[in-house]
Amino acid sequence: MANFAGYKNFIFLLFMSQMLFNPFKDLIFDPHFCFLSGTLTNDTMTVFPEWLMDHFKFGDERIEMMDKAKTYTYEDLRLPCSPVVKKAFEILDVKIQEAYKTGFEGMAALDDVLLFQWTGRMVYGLLYYEMVYERDRLLKKGEDFELSAALRERFGNFHLMLQSVIEPISFIGKKPWSIVVFPLKYSADIFSYRDDAVNLMFSFGVNGFGFIACLQDNGVIMEKQKEILQKIRRSRFASLTV
Repeated sequence: MANFAGYKNFIFLLFMSQMLFNPFKDLIFDPHFCFLSGTLTNDTMTVFPEWLMDHFKFGDERIEMMDKAKTYTYEDLRLPCSPVVKKAFEILDVKIQEAYKTGFEGMAALDDVLLFQWTGRMVYGLLYYEMVYERDRLLKKGEDFELSAALRERFGNFHLMLQSVIEPISFIGKKPWSIVVFPLKYSADIFSYRDDAVNLMFSFGVNGFGFIACLQDNGVIMEKQKEILQKIRRSRFASLTV
């Protein structure tokens, strides 16, 4: 089993990246290749979990690409996937949905690896569509689609970490992300989120709880905001024990 001991200490990263599929090596974003494993497939899965879209009824709403020129409906955002990958995310969805039903306590009790994987699916899915859109836009102009070496490395590492859903990859010690779950109160049962696919960030809020995920910051943000987070947790604990 491979172990991640922090983003800066991926001592096995080169070895693992040579073994596992990395779409950013040759910029492979093809509908016949599974987005995660690279195996040939004709199956697909949604970028946003179906239960989430059904519960908050936003599947038919539209989402813009970063340049605002292209839009999709949420339910039309689909990733090519192998049966193994699809099943793995279905199992993950069940765990998240069960925790969601119990609100803040359930979500806060989850292993943050599960939250990384669940959030990573959506962030990577949006990034995938940005890559495909930009590639196709440039091809129409007769230009080559390229990414800088820094972006290839960042996105490739993120993709490798996301493969922990299906591969024996574990994370020990300091996690390579910052994920914080906090209590939140809305006046209605609504769903609010913001994403920054390029910087691998995602925030999510519903009535009862929210979380912020920086998926590749080596835990820097969580460390810098440690005191604020401790105050939030103490405040929540006090409200539960009064």
